[in-house]
Amino acid sequence: FDLTIVDEAHKMSAYKYGDKTTKTGRYKLGEVLSRVSDNLLFLTATPHRGDPENYRLFLDLLEPGFFATNEMVQESIQNKDNPLFIRRIKEDLKDFEGKPLFLPRHVKTLYFNWEHNRQMKKSSTMICPDMSKPNTIWRLPGIRKEILLLPW
Repeated sequence: FDLTIVDEAHKMSAYKYGDKTTKTGRYKLGEVLSRVSDNLLFLTATPHRGDPENYRLFLDLLEPGFFATNEMVQESIQNKDNPLFIRRIKEDLKDFEGKPLFLPRHVKTLYFNWEHNRQMKKSSTMICPDMSKPNTIWRLPGIRKEILLLPW
C-alpha cells in the first residue's frame, strides 16, 4: 500500500515481561501493515501508558529498530525531536486565520456538603429498610426515576 491510516492506533499493543514479548492480535496486524505499507499514519488521542518498553514496541511498528533502547525514546521525547510522531494539544490548535479552535479551559474546584445526603439516606433506610444495600438500583412504585444508593 502507498499509505495506510490506522485510527485508534494505541490499541495495537505489545508488552514485554522479562525476555518474553506478548503481542495483541491488533499489534500483529500492525506488524503486517508495517511490512506491506510504504507509509503509515497512526492516529490516537490516547496518551501512552507510561511504560517505555510498551511505547518503544509501538513506535517499532512505524519504523522497526529506529529506537534500539527505551533510553533513546526518552531522550527523543525530552528533546522534542522525535521524527516519528507529532503531538498536538487542544490549546495549540488554530484555524486558518490563527484563531483558537477550542475555547480556553477554566478549572474550578467545587466543594459539597454531603451531610444532607447522609440524612436523606438515613431517613429512607428507616422507611424502606431493605433499600440499605449500597450500589443497588431500586425502582419504587409510582416513582418514575430509579434510585442508586452509594456507600458512605
